[in-house]
Amino acid sequence: MIIKDVYILTDSDSVVINENEEVTVNLDLLELPPCYDTLLIGKVVDRGAPIANATVKVFDENFNPLFHTNTDENGIFKFKNLLYPGEYEVIASANYYMTSMSRKVRIRKDEVTKIALTLKKHPSLANGIVYGKVLEEVTLKPISNAMISMKPLEEGCRVIYKTTSNSRGQYLIYNVSPNKYTIEVERNGYNSQEPIEISVEKYEYALLNLYLLKNYNDYKGTISGIITSKNSVVSDAEVFLYEIDNNGDERIVQVQVTNEDGVYLFSNIEGGDYIVKAKLQNGEYFEKNIEIPDSL
Repeated sequence: MIIKDVYILTDSDSVVINENEEVTVNLDLLELPPCYDTLLIGKVVDRGAPIANATVKVFDENFNPLFHTNTDENGIFKFKNLLYPGEYEVIASANYYMTSMSRKVRIRKDEVTKIALTLKKHPSLANGIVYGKVLEEVTLKPISNAMISMKPLEEGCRVIYKTTSNSRGQYLIYNVSPNKYTIEVERNGYNSQEPIEISVEKYEYALLNLYLLKNYNDYKGTISGIITSKNSVVSDAEVFLYEIDNNGDERIVQVQVTNEDGVYLFSNIEGGDYIVKAKLQNGEYFEKNIEIPDSL
């Protein structure tokens, strides 16, 4: 006759008893979960060869996870007295292998259920991965929408891997064939950096953060417009950009000449107050007040 527990061993909080003191300690016992006397045992293999340290997971019929375990050096796994009688779904996975097909099993009381799960390798899982973040060089803030490209070192210009960083600056390129590469990153508003050489090996997960230096000229303002006279555009007109200081004094900071469509463009303008003036050959005069926000 086997004596089995009915309740789980339960303990109280620590109790301090002083002289002549009466203390009450109540305990609420929990019933021991039933032992179902069931056994699911099996083996995980690759073309008949056992796979050690593979993970085997049991789900209910609706694929809600219940239990998992790992195979031993012989590819063997078992779930003893954990599963009550019924139907379950079982899958397995291991490093560099595809997840197995789901296997439906029926567990019966006082019976041993045996199954075998087969794993297959996939070429992309054997190749390397290059991943990391794209960051601002000074502030280390993440840069989103940066374009990352990889080229074989020996082939120069032929891009074979390309991706874009996400909102957190993260990028990932998988299924990278073992080889030596150059990796480049570009983003509007940032200076281009020299390509970085990287060697990728089989099964390697290469972590590589990439850094870009902000081009502050791209964040300055521009002023453009069209110069006309008597409803006709004026080409080759001299256009002058004046900056107005706090005293109201004007100082020329840029000069441009209109193109054949009468268009001019002033670039890389710091935040401040400006006036645009143009002196035409026939003596007519053009003037317009411009204000550039400090935030640009």
